[in-house]
Amino acid sequence: MVHAELNLTAGDAAASALLARQPDSTAIVCANDTPALCVMAASRRAGHAMDTPAGVLVIGYGNTEPSPYAGTAAATPRACAPRTARI
Repeated sequence: MVHAELNLTAGDAAASALLARQPDSTAIVCANDTPALCVMAASRRAGHAMDTPAGVLVIGYGNTEPSPYAGTAAATPRACAPRTARI
């Protein structure tokens, strides 16, 4: 587990550190879509496949505006504030 601020700079540094410590990771769960995009970029730079069954699965949260640009290797559930508030 790596803790980081939820911005691109911190997400990129955290993703690179995590992949350096755990280079054989097959799935990474992120707090939201911003660090998820950073994990995908860091994974590609490290030479990991992203769009194959043997690649790294990345899960973000929120289905935010940039999430469609992530490609097929990311899953991002949409937040439903009214439903979450009731739970």
